[in-house]
Amino acid sequence: MKNKFKQLASCRITTDKSAVVSEREDGVISIAQKINIEVDNRPTEIFLKNAIVTDATGLDNLIDALTAARRSLSELPSDIQVDEE
Repeated sequence: MKNKFKQLASCRITTDKSAVVSEREDGVISIAQKINIEVDNRPTEIFLKNAIVTDATGLDNLIDALTAARRSLSELPSDIQVDEE
């Protein structure tokens, strides 16, 4: 049986790659990489294997780690843009 996912959020990482946060029917949270390519002149989305699979607590811990990592960066390269809230 194939798992069904509900997309909760996504963000663009590069021009052709995104991170996607989804919730499976059983409540498990998955963070996957999605690559956008063209096949026969049609846009196609490919989800890469080895996603991060966690629960809500693990997601909170990941958010904390990403926030700490962002704060520790004194200067970002000019080609990286971060949305500040």
